[in-house]
Amino acid sequence: MDFGKALEALHNGKKVAREDWNGKGQFIFQMLSTQLARTVEDYFEFRDWNLTPYKGLIVSDTFVIVTKKNIQVGWLASQTDMLANDWEIVK
Repeated sequence: MDFGKALEALHNGKKVAREDWNGKGQFIFQMLSTQLARTVEDYFEFRDWNLTPYKGLIVSDTFVIVTKKNIQVGWLASQTDMLANDWEIVK
């Protein structure tokens, strides 16, 4: 499928990947701002940092890529990714 359909799938809670990506088994998903905000708050509490100055901080939805080695929050599509027609939904 094309990138537009992949975006639609991401917005509907699906995981997607490109068939031609070098790292087999990697995929991306959309993390909602509510999930990310809670994660940030938990991290501050875990570190015993003062979250007060950051209360009300606006957090945006983001894409996350999961690879064999790590998880990266804030994945950005390249032009090659956006023009590709080899996107697929990951089960």
